[in-house]
Amino acid sequence: MSQSEVKNGTDLIRRSPHKRRKYWAWAMGGPVGLILVGMWGRLQYFSAHILLIPQTTIFIIYLIYS
Repeated sequence: MSQSEVKNGTDLIRRSPHKRRKYWAWAMGGPVGLILVGMWGRLQYFSAHILLIPQTTIFIIYLIYS
């Protein structure tokens, strides 16, 4: 590919469309995110009520972790 093609943007015309697998993987981001948030909430509940860790400590742990 020559430099003039890159500058003019003609290389964008020749790109092939994405495969179905990529669209499916992108679409699954929402449900996977919801599952992870649900697990995060359950882990906080377990830590606070079963292990008796103070909620401020759990907050600090998550703050440092993220």
